[in-house]
Amino acid sequence: MILSRKKNSLNFYRRNWYYVGGILFVLLAYLMGFWGADHLAPVQIILVYSFMAMLAHQFEEYAAPGGFPGIGNIAVFGERRNPDRYRARAARHLVQQIPRTSL
Repeated sequence: MILSRKKNSLNFYRRNWYYVGGILFVLLAYLMGFWGADHLAPVQIILVYSFMAMLAHQFEEYAAPGGFPGIGNIAVFGERRNPDRYRARAARHLVQQIPRTSL
């Protein structure tokens, strides 16, 4: 039962990681607007805003308006039949983008 819940939550995150990042962006914007600027060092403020910029960029590329995996596959790899299911797809970019953003 527990393994099934973990698998479901991982599948949810794998399919919606850019939406989770968008929600995290909104929460960070709220916190930084009302609390962060007064309680953090200038370098920390820059780091948080940089992380927020990456979250906003990922949301924009994959969710709204989206289209990056399809356009990337057409332009880079020349895939025409199923551009959303070729090399550059959102699930693959999850593995690439999340560790880079977090580090």
